[in-house]
Amino acid sequence: MSRRAPMFKPLPITLQRGALRLEPLVEADIPELVSLAEANREALQYMDGPTRPDWYRQSLA
Repeated sequence: MSRRAPMFKPLPITLQRGALRLEPLVEADIPELVSLAEANREALQYMDGPTRPDWYRQSLA
C-alpha cells in the first residue's frame, strides 16, 4: 500500500534583514518599475523589455 505525500504548495513570503526587504511582485508595482526602467534606459540597453508593462506581468503568472 503506497501513500502519497500531499503536494507542496509554495506561498509568497517576504524576506527582511536590516534595511533590506524583498517582497513578492504585485501588479501595483509595475508602473513604478516601468518608470524606473525608462529613467535608466541607458543602463538597461541590453535587456529586452523592462520598459514594457507586459514584461513584468509575465513574472506574475
